Amino acid sequence: MKSKRKLGSTCGRRVGFLLLIMLMVSLAATAQDSLSVSPKPTSPTVEKASEKCHCISDSVFQSVQLGVVPGISTNCYLKNPQTVNDLSFNLLVGKVYSVRYLELGGLINMDESDVSYVQLAGIGNIVGGDFKGVQSSGIVNTAHSVKGVQHAGVINYVKGPVVGVQHAGVVNLDKGNVTGVQGAGVLNMVDSMRGFQQAGVFNRALRVNGMQAAGVLNMASNVKGMQLSGVVNQAHDVHGVQVSGVVNKAKAVKGFQLSVVNIADTVDGASLGVVNIIKHGGYMRWEVSGDEVFPVNVAFRSGVPKLHSILTAGIATDNLSNPTWTFGAGLGMSLGRPEKMLFDVDLTVNNVAQGGRNNEDQLLHRIYLGVDIPVGKKLSIAAGVTYNFFFYEQGDKNRINDIMPYSVYKENIHGTSMVDSWVGGKIAIRFR
Repeated sequence: MKSKRKLGSTCGRRVGFLLLIMLMVSLAATAQDSLSVSPKPTSPTVEKASEKCHCISDSVFQSVQLGVVPGISTNCYLKNPQTVNDLSFNLLVGKVYSVRYLELGGLINMDESDVSYVQLAGIGNIVGGDFKGVQSSGIVNTAHSVKGVQHAGVINYVKGPVVGVQHAGVVNLDKGNVTGVQGAGVLNMVDSMRGFQQAGVFNRALRVNGMQAAGVLNMASNVKGMQLSGVVNQAHDVHGVQVSGVVNKAKAVKGFQLSVVNIADTVDGASLGVVNIIKHGGYMRWEVSGDEVFPVNVAFRSGVPKLHSILTAGIATDNLSNPTWTFGAGLGMSLGRPEKMLFDVDLTVNNVAQGGRNNEDQLLHRIYLGVDIPVGKKLSIAAGVTYNFFFYEQGDKNRINDIMPYSVYKENIHGTSMVDSWVGGKIAIRFR
């Protein structure tokens, strides 16, 4: 007897829950009528389904869907697997065919076909068709294609094209093309990127037309635009600019490379860094030289002939127990034919120090004009004139302010800061 009463009580609760849902739907329909919203045309499939349900208007269930979990929702009354809803509200997990305007889910929204305008979920949005509008979830978003804005706390995964903005806390994975902006905390992977791609760690794309920026590594096959990385950029063909904190690597560059180390097979443009390794058509020289101030100097030149970097160091030999020495860097330009003669223009800035004392205020700026004449396959002789500007502090008790052989122009800049200038010369042997 008690079991029968318990069973009757359980059935009563279920019937009450069902009546509550029906009441909510009726209220939603009444509110929609009060706002004078015209009903949407009913598809033929829904019209067929309406013939089987006589209790509640099918157009209401087409407009609004209320669900708790798959199998417990107002769409179940239509007995139609392809019902299109204007609005969909899922308390926990919802599964519908398609949504035209708005879908909200406490945990997960699952849609077999297309979804438009707004889709929000606490955990994930899973769309089997195309999405248009704003899609946001706490963890994951998936869709066949996206046109609009897609945001996920962890991962966005799209099988087809993306047009708009895609942002993920960790990863964006796209098998199609992305046009617009793509940002991820860790990783972006896409077939083709047209626009701006940014990742905290790693970007990978087959083709980039725009800008690729990563905290650690950018990888692409073809780049038209710019690659910017904190550590490494790698590409096959670059039409534009590569800038990284450590290494740029490419097969063919038509544009500009800037990094500590630049590596390329060919460069139609310029590569500037501490070391520039260009396999075909590059410029790399070791140099030993002497001038009127520092009789012994060594330098390393690398890049391309029309613009290359210079690293240099030298020492005065008259007092080796407490020597005056120098180190610095600059840019060089060589015009002409390397097998015949090159005309050189160099701009360098060197710090001048004495013994173990280094003062950043002691700077030697030098302009060099000269020629480079080959005397063998791996050897050439270079010579030319220099104009020198030496900035120093007057009154220092050392030999630094006595290194000028003579002065053409001298001026007190400010306080004890002085500048002296003179004309000098340099002769060098260069090794290829």
